[in-house]
Amino acid sequence: MCIILDANLFSDYLQGAPDMKPVRRWLEDGRGTPSRGRLAYSPTAKFQAELKRHRKFRTKIDALNRAGLLASVCQRSRFSLD
Repeated sequence: MCIILDANLFSDYLQGAPDMKPVRRWLEDGRGTPSRGRLAYSPTAKFQAELKRHRKFRTKIDALNRAGLLASVCQRSRFSLD
């Protein structure tokens, strides 16, 4: 199972905001589901620009990727509304 964390909330996730505690616990501790969750992202140019601009963001994404907790989702899916 994947969770999509909106870009404008990722700083709350990184800073350990109380609202993000369930997300952090589920993603990093594997609680909440029998299997570990993953953070879904779309490898867009905007996403890549965010990675270049924010070291903490890039470091966290790299750590999640190494742990196998990152899932890439193509930009256009069969559920697209366009």
